[in-house]
Amino acid sequence: KVATAMAAGETWGLLHPILPGPNAVLLTEDEHQIGRHELATTRKLVSKLHVRIARDPSGGTTITDTSVNGTFVNGARLKRDEARPLEGGDVITLLTAESTEFAFVFVSDQAGTPGLDGKNGDPLVHIVRRLIKQQPMEA
Repeated sequence: KVATAMAAGETWGLLHPILPGPNAVLLTEDEHQIGRHELATTRKLVSKLHVRIARDPSGGTTITDTSVNGTFVNGARLKRDEARPLEGGDVITLLTAESTEFAFVFVSDQAGTPGLDGKNGDPLVHIVRRLIKQQPMEA
């Protein structure tokens, strides 16, 4: 169903939860405010409007932290109210960099990024490889 929507131009991205729990979030509008309601959680640590994800006219995507408790992309904390680029395969976590409860892979329909069309591989495989590269090796 998601792949069909993307092909029809209705959905341009997806926040895919890494673990079962929070809802997946389909990105269909030029701008999305994501918080407790969209993630189907009552946890007060997740802000009502925790993060904003927007598509710009050139087709790029930005993410902006609008929370009190923090948003992280690939382990780096975002500065509050400062937009930064978001690319397919990026891992977004809410609350802490290590959080798995609210961790998502950004899946984009942009060419050349891991997507849902099957041409660039499974987005979860891509992100697991990225995470493994970032982990220090144990002696």
